[in-house]
Amino acid sequence: MAHPVAKAVRRLTKELLDMSQNPSEHYSVGPVGDNMLEWQGNIMGPKDSPYDRGVFIIKMIFPWSYPFNPPKIIFITPIYHPNVDRYGAVSMELFWSGWSSKIIVSQILQSVRSLLGQPSIEDVSNLEIGSLYLEDRAKFHSKARELTEKYAM
Repeated sequence: MAHPVAKAVRRLTKELLDMSQNPSEHYSVGPVGDNMLEWQGNIMGPKDSPYDRGVFIIKMIFPWSYPFNPPKIIFITPIYHPNVDRYGAVSMELFWSGWSSKIIVSQILQSVRSLLGQPSIEDVSNLEIGSLYLEDRAKFHSKARELTEKYAM
C-alpha cells in the first residue's frame, strides 16, 4: 500500500500537469522548489471588485492527507478582506463542510478568486473588516482598494 504522502504527491503532480496544459488567465501556482506539498502563486483580483487589477501572491500548504483534507490558503500579499485573517489565512465554507476529495486545485483557486468578489458573511475571520463590509460597503470598498493599490499593483 502506498504511503499517504506518496498518494498526495501523485495527485498534486497530476493536477499540476493538468493546469500547465490548461493555464488560467486568473491564477497560476506551482510547487516551491521540490516540495510538492507547498505551492506558491498568484491570483488576479476580479473585475468590478476593489481588488481589480491587483495581483495577489498566495501560498498553498497541502496536508499529507490531500485530497481527503483541504489545503490551507494564505495570502502573502496584504489584503483587506473579511474572509482573510490578519495572518493571511483564508476562511471559506469550501474548506469545512463543503470539502470533497473530488475538488481540485484549479477549483480551489477559482473559489478563492470568487470569494474576493463576493465575501462570505458566514465565514468571516476578521470581525472588524466583516462589520465594515456589512455596515458601510462604500467605506469597505475604499479601504480594500487602497490596500490593493498599495500592495498588489
